[in-house]
Amino acid sequence: MAMIPSLGEALRGQQDNSYDWPPGVAGEVAGFIYQNAPRPVRAVAIVGALGFLAGICGRQWQVSDSGLNGYMILVARSAIGKEAMTSGVAALHNAVSRKALIPSFVEFSDMASGPALTKAVAANPCFVHVMSEFGETLRAMANDSPTGPMSGLRKVMMRLHSKSGAQDVAGGIRYSNQDNNVEAIGGAAYSMIGETTPANFYEGINSDLLTNGFMSRLTIIEYDGKRPPKNPSRLGHPSDDLINQLVPIAVHAQALLSRNEFINVELSPSAKASFDDFEALCDQEIDDAGDNESLRQMYNRGALKALRIASLLAVAENYLQPVIAVTQADWAIGIIQRDIGMFHDRLQSGDIGNDDRTRQQKLKAIIYEAIISGVPNGYRVPRGMLTNGVVPYSVLQKRAYQISAFTAPKAGANAMLKQTIQALVDGGYITELFAKDVVEQYQFRGKCYRIARPLDEFH
Repeated sequence: MAMIPSLGEALRGQQDNSYDWPPGVAGEVAGFIYQNAPRPVRAVAIVGALGFLAGICGRQWQVSDSGLNGYMILVARSAIGKEAMTSGVAALHNAVSRKALIPSFVEFSDMASGPALTKAVAANPCFVHVMSEFGETLRAMANDSPTGPMSGLRKVMMRLHSKSGAQDVAGGIRYSNQDNNVEAIGGAAYSMIGETTPANFYEGINSDLLTNGFMSRLTIIEYDGKRPPKNPSRLGHPSDDLINQLVPIAVHAQALLSRNEFINVELSPSAKASFDDFEALCDQEIDDAGDNESLRQMYNRGALKALRIASLLAVAENYLQPVIAVTQADWAIGIIQRDIGMFHDRLQSGDIGNDDRTRQQKLKAIIYEAIISGVPNGYRVPRGMLTNGVVPYSVLQKRAYQISAFTAPKAGANAMLKQTIQALVDGGYITELFAKDVVEQYQFRGKCYRIARPLDEFH
């Protein structure tokens, strides 16, 4: 097994170590995308590698009566090199296609509606769709009318995620003009990888997307590090050794498709034990969430998503008789656990969405941060005020006016802030102080609020 080669001294000590490399051949695929990048980021390479493998292996290999398709989103700030995901996948696809006469398993075109995606899947039942700036698509889905084209796209994506099994039916389209009909097909493995910035992605999520199951189908990999240094030694082309490992998988996938045959991915005893433990954990978290649909959805499909990822690693290692090893199981489970943990933190801090709940969570987080960490001297907050649990309106105003959840609504940031403050007052989280008491105690003029609950309820 070839090791992932180093990028040399220029990048030593500056690599993105936030995610471990996938084990085996999948790690080598990710390694090429990383080394081909103008500015290498490990998270970018991992999303590209998993999407690339799902495009080839998503349908003809099955696990637990499911295909191996998945939806993975890379979330990172601009100018860190997200485009390397697309260019790396394209380079790998082109290299494999030159050696194997197979249909395209990567799609770069936009899908403008549900019918467009349904037609694409009917024409090609196994491919990965590479989407740039997925956050814009997500916002369109959230804001579209129930019968609009982007709402239709969301509904089709939700259906296809669970229709990749050998016995599934992916569905078709019926029009009044029968010449335009699309016949239903058997299980189809539609996979998708997308990239976006944090603001476009998280602020575009509304309560409907959180509770209807769409977000639970996504696996999010986030990079929040610095802009990486320029890569002085880009590979340009994947090695012959790597392509010679990938071509037989692609050829075998096409042979299986032509005969409508499938290969089951097995689990080693230790891998099965890891997945049993993880599924039990997800079940417990769902029960503990009670009626909180946002929390319940975070753990829903967690075990299935991890199982599909681990299966991709196993197929890349041995496509004729794939068996998930415990190292592959634990790596895949780790990816999903990190996804859930990160999303949970974003949800609790109010970073997700722009509805009333989001604004209340965000304002509580602002209050917590001000009391725990203080504020800059330029805010002119008297000494002792914050340590006594008192926060001036001016602090809330300055912080809230930097957040899209307050500035985006048509009512305006000022109206949204006052509405949110009143909601926290009504909920018993804060109480407004009398102006004369503030002047007497702090020699400060302006509205102030004191926390009325334990500070940990604001975090």
